Amino acid sequence: MMELKLMVNVLMMAHHFTLEVAPKNYEHRVSPFPSMKPSRKPEFRIAGRVCEVPV
Repeated sequence: MMELKLMVNVLMMAHHFTLEVAPKNYEHRVSPFPSMKPSRKPEFRIAGRVCEVPV
């Protein structure tokens, strides 16, 4: 259930905002041993707003 909530939150943020990865030259790698702990290497920043967030 926690994975579903995490996925929904990320999708909602991607729908409402334009995200960018810092540093820009970050090389994305796929780990054969995934974990639920987020990596601290890439940072995601909000670059702009795509549509208004309903309140």
